[in-house]
Amino acid sequence: MIENFTPGFYQDIPLYEYLEDPAINNSGLKIFSQSAAKFAYWRDNQKPATVSQIEGSGLHGKILQPELFEKSFGKEAAPRKGSAGRAIWEEDNPHAAALTPGQWENVHNMARSFENTPCTIAKDLLTEGTAELSIWFKDPITGLLCKIRPDFLRDEDVIIDLKSTKDGSPRGFFWEIKRYGYNYQAAFYKRGVDIAYAAAGVKRTVKAFIIIAIENFPPHEVAVYMI
Repeated sequence: MIENFTPGFYQDIPLYEYLEDPAINNSGLKIFSQSAAKFAYWRDNQKPATVSQIEGSGLHGKILQPELFEKSFGKEAAPRKGSAGRAIWEEDNPHAAALTPGQWENVHNMARSFENTPCTIAKDLLTEGTAELSIWFKDPITGLLCKIRPDFLRDEDVIIDLKSTKDGSPRGFFWEIKRYGYNYQAAFYKRGVDIAYAAAGVKRTVKAFIIIAIENFPPHEVAVYMI
């Protein structure tokens, strides 16, 4: 596979370009931890996004980069597949991810709840930093080119990750951390940013990895956790 990017920090890289690059990412490592064969199949075949992944991406776009939301997800919900309206929608929205009417409504409701949340620290965390910064780095042990895309990297070297969740309570979200391996993601992202900093001659390291969890059902409560 052809490597599209070299080690470094990149702003304004469209998500589809980031995903198409063959560098090792956190999703690939999770699959490799199951077996090398599963990873090879995942690497060499089309990787359709799940319903939850598409909705999660929509939430990221609406909160972190609202100015790019229409370009990334269209001006309206996508009609059903196979319909004449869907063909027109896809022609009008090249590279846009399709949100169903239900997903479209849920994304906007979650974003609205986040904007009005009494958990003001969550909103404060998404200031003074860079959203969706794409980072490539060379792993010093294996020599493999890796990539990460922190949702938000604060200027004070704190990584903020935005998650939609079924249960944002302390007990419920603890099990989601274990189920989805968010602790491994935190370690990989911290390692990646630290290596990229060192390669760029910057004497800085990541101080913390913090998750903003937004429940994906009404009233869409918001919670903040540090890994």
